[in-house]
Amino acid sequence: AEDRATRTVAPCAAMAKGGEGKTVVVIGGGLVGCMTGLLMARDGYTVKIFELRKDYRKSEGAGGNSSLHGQLTNTTKRSINLALSHRGLCALRAVGLEDKLLRMAVPMEGRMIHPAGESNPLTTVFQPYEHREGMAIYSISREELNSVLLESLEAMPNVQISFNARFQ
Repeated sequence: AEDRATRTVAPCAAMAKGGEGKTVVVIGGGLVGCMTGLLMARDGYTVKIFELRKDYRKSEGAGGNSSLHGQLTNTTKRSINLALSHRGLCALRAVGLEDKLLRMAVPMEGRMIHPAGESNPLTTVFQPYEHREGMAIYSISREELNSVLLESLEAMPNVQISFNARFQ
């Protein structure tokens, strides 16, 4: 098992502050909308998020709790997992969620490919995702990531999330 406390992490760019007394509206409570809301709220803005869909975390379904899995695979055909690279980790670090989410993620150092022109179909070559020693990208559930972002937003006093709502 990887010791994430000692992993190599490249520095992230600093982010500006200064939203006190200002309000922003974010359209959409998906991954991008949630991250935008967290960054803006962290910087002092009052954030109002409007999400057209219902709150999937509170939907009843099989087992009493519907999964975003069904929405994403049946409606939009997006994948269930996504890969977090350096930029995504920097954003999560900026809102204090990097360590929590890395505990939920699986490191991916690379993939095996079949080289072009190889006569033996069983021949594979390792291709790293990161070219810096000790670095990896991380696979994480889209649903779990979105849920953690939403929970973090809900814990902030300067954030209001409206589900089943269209911005007027």
